[in-house]
Amino acid sequence: MERRIRAVYLDWDHTLYSHKQKTIPQSALDAIGNLREKGILVFLASGRHIRELDDMWDKELPFDGFVTLSGQLNYDKDWNLLSSYPIKGNMRQEAIQLFEQRKIPTVFLNEKGYYLNTVTSLVEKVQKDISSPVHPLGAFQGEEIYMVTVFAKEKDLEETKRKLSEGRMSHWHDYGWDFIAREGGKEIGMIALEKRYGFTAEESMAFGDSDNDLEMLQHASLGIAMKDSDPKLLAVADDITDTPENDGIYKALVKYGLL
Repeated sequence: MERRIRAVYLDWDHTLYSHKQKTIPQSALDAIGNLREKGILVFLASGRHIRELDDMWDKELPFDGFVTLSGQLNYDKDWNLLSSYPIKGNMRQEAIQLFEQRKIPTVFLNEKGYYLNTVTSLVEKVQKDISSPVHPLGAFQGEEIYMVTVFAKEKDLEETKRKLSEGRMSHWHDYGWDFIAREGGKEIGMIALEKRYGFTAEESMAFGDSDNDLEMLQHASLGIAMKDSDPKLLAVADDITDTPENDGIYKALVKYGLL
């Protein structure tokens, strides 16, 4: 049966945004414009905070809605908050203790922004790899926490994983780990956008590259993994397309008749 696609979700890092080129390829920008002209909704679905994207892309972001912090804060086109899932209970208390001990570089991400507890050479390497400045240093002020990002080698992460085990963990760099509330996830943000705009998962297509995209690709009717994606994602994807530098998004949209 032929799919009718009414919405397309795009991850940011290594999917839409090329860290080799330090930009969004023109083919992807043109594709987004063409989709929207046809009445197909295009959503950003990223593990990043929107302020990080503003720092990386100085033009208006051409999307109809936003799944941010891996589904912890979800917005429509006009930045009306559709759903939010702060970290609560024991996980919140363990995260605060982890942050304030300053033994492991840790970022707290809230609705307005983000801050780091300590800077190390490991942090600097990871941020350079993802084309981003090091997060500002800051102190916890009692606000809601929507994501905890930890910079560490996997062998040094066991205690942190145990303490934050009430939540969900995703791995986006050899030394980069995100922890969110169990209730969140990109697929939860997708559901919020489906309700807001009146379409179904069966009418959606999603692109991603890392393990925080796994549930997103499974939720969509058509899940596309970028070449060189996390092996776990490649295993569940409906199809695999090229890298962002080689016009992967454009090629897949053409293949499936959306362009």
